[in-house]
Amino acid sequence: MKVTFTLEFFQAIGVRALRTFAQTAVTLITVGQAFMDVNWLNVISISATAAVVSMLTAIATGIPEGESMGTLTINKSDPSKDSYKINVGSNLEKLGNKKKVVLNIESK
Repeated sequence: MKVTFTLEFFQAIGVRALRTFAQTAVTLITVGQAFMDVNWLNVISISATAAVVSMLTAIATGIPEGESMGTLTINKSDPSKDSYKINVGSNLEKLGNKKKVVLNIESK
């Protein structure tokens, strides 16, 4: 996979690293443990290490959620329409042997 270092790519890396940090921290905090009994330095240190590993892995191998394969245009003049076409154009062959394709919908 060719890695393209764009702003979108680095934003995706940041989001992935933050999620990794939070997920690691949650796994290190024991249920039923008192707040003051948690070794917070240990939790932060291990979580930060996991976030750095996540960022380095994404830089080395690419990050799928940072790629955009096509566009979706919605005609707002017809609010009753409930299905739309996705134009992937010539990028279709880049999908290759992917196991799944994810449609990310954002409202602006």
